[in-house]
Amino acid sequence: MKRFLQIYAVVLIFSFVFLFFGGSALFDFQRHFFAAGAACAFIAALVFSAFLSLTEKIEALEERVRALEAGKEPEE
Repeated sequence: MKRFLQIYAVVLIFSFVFLFFGGSALFDFQRHFFAAGAACAFIAALVFSAFLSLTEKIEALEERVRALEAGKEPEE
């Protein structure tokens, strides 16, 4: 959860910088500018954290395959 909150904070900062420097022209955030930006950042943070967790799982599986190919038992 702590990692997700860190990712969310970074994405939130980048999204507000993007919206401040002209990104708001792409979206129609007339009334709830900050809430809409936070919602978009939340969705982007979910996607980024999912990809990061998948990357970690793939790396762990690659290590297991290397260990099995080398003929030794993988470390748990």
